Amino acid sequence: MLLIRPLIVFFTIINFAVAAQTSPSELVELGIVKYKSGDYDSAVTLFKEALVLLPDDQLVAYNLGCAYVMQDNFDNAAEQLRLAAAGRDTKIAALARGLSAEIRIRHARSLLASPPEATAPDVREKVMRLIDDAESWYTEIIELAPNNDSARGNLERLRTWRVQTRNDWRRVDRSSLRRSDSAKYLDEVCRELSESRNDTRNSITQPDSPKKFQLLYQNSKNVTELADELQSFAIEQPQTKSPDATNPFYIPDVDDNERKSVREKAGELAANLETAVKPLKLFQPENAVQTLTNSLVTANNLQATISSYEPLLRNTIERQTTLLKDNNTNNPTTADTPSSEEQSFEQQLTSRLIPPLLSKSRTFLRQWKPDEQQPNDSQTNHDTANPLSEKNRRLAESMLLLQKNATELEYCMSNAVNELAASNSTAAAPHQQRALQLLQEILQPLNEQNESGNSGSQNDRDNKDEDDSKNNGDKKSQEESKKEEQSDKEKQNEQESEQKNKQQNQSNQNQNEPPQNSPGEQQSKEQAAERMIRQMQRRQQEADEGREKIKSLLRILTPVEKDW
Repeated sequence: MLLIRPLIVFFTIINFAVAAQTSPSELVELGIVKYKSGDYDSAVTLFKEALVLLPDDQLVAYNLGCAYVMQDNFDNAAEQLRLAAAGRDTKIAALARGLSAEIRIRHARSLLASPPEATAPDVREKVMRLIDDAESWYTEIIELAPNNDSARGNLERLRTWRVQTRNDWRRVDRSSLRRSDSAKYLDEVCRELSESRNDTRNSITQPDSPKKFQLLYQNSKNVTELADELQSFAIEQPQTKSPDATNPFYIPDVDDNERKSVREKAGELAANLETAVKPLKLFQPENAVQTLTNSLVTANNLQATISSYEPLLRNTIERQTTLLKDNNTNNPTTADTPSSEEQSFEQQLTSRLIPPLLSKSRTFLRQWKPDEQQPNDSQTNHDTANPLSEKNRRLAESMLLLQKNATELEYCMSNAVNELAASNSTAAAPHQQRALQLLQEILQPLNEQNESGNSGSQNDRDNKDEDDSKNNGDKKSQEESKKEEQSDKEKQNEQESEQKNKQQNQSNQNQNEPPQNSPGEQQSKEQAAERMIRQMQRRQQEADEGREKIKSLLRILTPVEKDW
């Protein structure tokens, strides 16, 4: 890889002790000295000061980027190197691009787990983005300098490392799926075989070159790994049941005889792949294409046999959606766009999934009892719907739609295969669109079941919360009733006291007064009235305090109702 070193430009050295102000040239010289001595922090500080004085200097930006790299500060280094790469000096620009690629490779390596196969999926995406950025930097160098052998060599090594890393990740993921979900594992096998077959077919028309030989060698390695995995898969008992053994919605679609057949066909598939490895290693792709094609058809049939109805239907819809997307005539054709022949073959593989779907639907409908209901639980106070019965009803509805539309569905797919084989992708698009529409209509009852299932789960949680609230209320009912009775008595006494006071006030007002009062009698009456007013105010205050106390007790004893 590229050697990281700052560029040294000789400046006129000024005596630091005499100079009144340090010049940019002195800052750069001193920064290089600190860089060579390993003091990268001081080098960064000096280069940054020089860049403030010379903000557009390409050389200073490059040296600062080098110092950031040695600190493993990749983000800041990338920013400075981007500035250096945009400068006029082509030599410095090429060095900045090479170092930009280097730091992205370093950053990608630092993110990989140990071993690299254990890297998390989200981190894998970041690693691939960094590798893609590094590839773009090397590509720019080659565009500016086609004879730059160093950049060409680094680019090829980078691409090889990317392919190897992806293959390692896929191998680990497939190994995990093989032990947990056989249907998904075989789906991944089909994807790998499809890629190897297409690469092998395309290499036939390519001229001999190191790149072609490297591709065929890599294909031979991939096919060898698949053959070894399938041999182990044939020996092991295929996991045809749902990964969650307690899942009540699983409908077994594979009996013991079919499991035995699956093991035998998996062994035959492994043997066929081993046959295809030899011509790939001898760089004879034309002798391996037919074997890979037959192997892909066998793997596709195995995947359809071992899958349950709903996952197989969803997989068919996913494939048909991809085929229609690839056949979008509004997009220009690129090197990554599959040819009409490849699309025709993939459409044919997808159409082969319809007969297994029909077979699974007939088997299920023969065994399904529409009137089956879950026995009522004597301990429950309300009837509960049987989720298994509801799931089976949705499955039956979807399967009946499949049988109703099977003829039109097979007709559309057959026409799409023929049109694509004739390189008439425009005429194939309407048939592909109609087939996808029919498949989505067939899946609709199962989607409605998922939505109602989520809603039912929420209702169950709400009912459970309500029951819990009622149970808690029953536990506290005796204590609350006692406190409520006591508070009612206090409230009743308070009301009786207020009524007596009102009657007494009314009687005092109705008393006859003498026509003429002496000053002493008038004063005594006023004092009595004031005492009575104070007494009434005091009683009113006590009554208000009693009411507030009752309200506080009621607030404490009243259960809080949930509002969600």
